[in-house]
Amino acid sequence: MNASPFPHIVLDDFIDQAVLRKVLDEFPGSADMKYYNRSQERLKYQYGPKHCNGATTHNLFALFNSSAFVSFLEEMTGFDGLIPDAGFEGGGLHETKPGGHLSIHADFNLHQ
Repeated sequence: MNASPFPHIVLDDFIDQAVLRKVLDEFPGSADMKYYNRSQERLKYQYGPKHCNGATTHNLFALFNSSAFVSFLEEMTGFDGLIPDAGFEGGGLHETKPGGHLSIHADFNLHQ
């Protein structure tokens, strides 16, 4: 496998198109949301589970935090002891509005 210049993997059709369409239909509005406005990110919104009302979105969040999915990631990456982000600290759905950006930066690179 050629994963140059950084180790990575591409999983085509990882999530069924119908599921993604449903999540898009359930995507929350940003009218009352605070957005990030700092050097590394502008006009970027983050929606955790409390901002998302749709069952499909909540089921997808639950799947990505499940022990089965974490085990899949551990097997695929060779990293044992992965910890899911059940508190959605930085997780969830994200949206960057026109004119906004998300620069390369590190959040939460250390866990207590």
